[in-house]
Amino acid sequence: RLDLSNNGFGAEGCQTLSGALGRLTALAQLDLSNNKLGDQGGVLSTALAALCQITWLNLSTCGLEAAGGITVASALKNMTKVTSLDLSSNMLRLKGAQTVASSLVHMQLLASLNLRDNKMGFEGYTAITQSLGQHPHLKDFWLEKFCLEGHSNVVTCVVWSPDGTKLASAS
Repeated sequence: RLDLSNNGFGAEGCQTLSGALGRLTALAQLDLSNNKLGDQGGVLSTALAALCQITWLNLSTCGLEAAGGITVASALKNMTKVTSLDLSSNMLRLKGAQTVASSLVHMQLLASLNLRDNKMGFEGYTAITQSLGQHPHLKDFWLEKFCLEGHSNVVTCVVWSPDGTKLASAS
């Protein structure tokens, strides 16, 4: 397990970190949460893609936004052993959500997914939930506090079963 959370990594740190992570191919757990990776988080995508043994990944509150989220999501396609993924609080928005959704299809062992506070809008969350309909192991799924674009309603929680059936919602 490698915990690099709360280290203040920025653009320069991403470059250095990318080189180091590429050599840790046997790494099973990685926590990069609460670093300011921003759109530079995409620099990590090549290194992340090489981490094919990883089972637990935390990239919450990294400021990835859409561009960084898109490049990180492309690396997720190679991370087929991931059982727990946290991308919460990154402002992935619709484009990031759509790319993450296409990557999640490859992550069949996924049991826990946190996508809270990403401002994906209804279309983004729909893309995510549709891709998760084929995940037999998914037990924990967090989608909270997203606004329906063009509406004043705020949905605080939506829960879906692995087969795509809506189980509950609260606002």
